[in-house]
Amino acid sequence: RVAAEDALRQSEERMRLVANNVPALISYVDRDQRYRFSNRTYDAWFGIPHEQMIGRTVAEVFGDEAYARMRHDIERCIDGETVEFEFTTADGNRRRTMHISCVPHLGARTEHGSEVLGFYMLANDVTALKRAQEDLRFAAVQLQHDARRLEFLAHHDTLTGLPNRAMFADRAREAVAHARRHDKTAA
Repeated sequence: RVAAEDALRQSEERMRLVANNVPALISYVDRDQRYRFSNRTYDAWFGIPHEQMIGRTVAEVFGDEAYARMRHDIERCIDGETVEFEFTTADGNRRRTMHISCVPHLGARTEHGSEVLGFYMLANDVTALKRAQEDLRFAAVQLQHDARRLEFLAHHDTLTGLPNRAMFADRAREAVAHARRHDKTAA
């Protein structure tokens, strides 16, 4: 029995070591939305020492305004549904976007189903990914604009904006081809 307890303690220590060194928020929250476990990343993100997390509510950790935005998703999880959502927080000029997954912790199965005892929450910082996506969207729009501008410059005089010789030759070829297809003449 002592050996089994020692093995269990060592296993728990290894799991805590892994959880505390992952750069993501990992936690367990009970039905009353109070933290029962959290890794040390909460200290880096929210400035709350690891030892002071136990017993705090989600609203206390994230703030009332932020909690109001995520409350519906958390309630869905407490109702037994696995939920994923993105959440953006603003801390002064610094914006952080998190991808949050909440997985319900189901109790023993009964004839009426399983009671949800709480949920596991995993949050990853996807701020850099969102910024890269925005940069790519901007670059794509800029590329389209540049392509339209190059197309215009290829067929128009840069000084006057009037059609140039290249556009005249292109339109003349089109007119001749159209006339031949429809057995007509062109001038």
